[in-house]
Amino acid sequence: MQQTVSEITSVENQIKVFFHNHSLGKLLRQCGIRKEKGISLEALFQFLLALAFTGKNLFRHMEPTGSFDGIFKDVVYRFQNSTKANWRRFLLLLSTRIIVTRLESLTDESNRKVLIVDDTLFLRDRSKHVELLARVHDHNTGRCHKGFRMLTIGWSDGSSLMPILLSLLSSANEKNRLSPMREDLDKRTNGYKRRQENVRKSTDVLVDLVSLAISSGIRARHLLCDSWFAFPGTIRK
Repeated sequence: MQQTVSEITSVENQIKVFFHNHSLGKLLRQCGIRKEKGISLEALFQFLLALAFTGKNLFRHMEPTGSFDGIFKDVVYRFQNSTKANWRRFLLLLSTRIIVTRLESLTDESNRKVLIVDDTLFLRDRSKHVELLARVHDHNTGRCHKGFRMLTIGWSDGSSLMPILLSLLSSANEKNRLSPMREDLDKRTNGYKRRQENVRKSTDVLVDLVSLAISSGIRARHLLCDSWFAFPGTIRK
């Protein structure tokens, strides 16, 4: 038990150092991720990162008082459900900063820098009313499941792999969608824009994500992807 606590403390300390070295608080605010009052944005975000990297469960971690160091469950829910937060921009800015300032200097110019595209099933077979839940086909098993497809773009220099963008896709075919989209969202928010993107074709989303990656300053000579992405129209774009 003592060793486990020591390991968790070590992870939390590493997160704090990384947070400070890369000015994550400033990046969060640049992406519209803010808190108006109460616990600080930095403390809340570091707490959520610690949960992810130590494998802790939010509910059990807050037992029996329902809070941890002044952080309550409703605070976490409001933070995660904000439609104004641009998490995609945050991931792109952070990844670009690490690639440009840390990774590119470690590799020779002759090394081939590439973008790697892949999609993964995000299964929600037990769900019934999740927003934009869709019927998705698993090409490996030939079966259909309830869930989403997570389209991810990463950058690699042959030694390191850095995720830079992702999009959680529903289905472009309305007949395959099992739950509708919320209608009470402000159309100017990032949450609404992501939902609109989620019902587009994955090949169209891919073109937009690659454009975002290149415009951010990330350099790559090739795009690697599965053969089913390689439609002539997609390659031309």
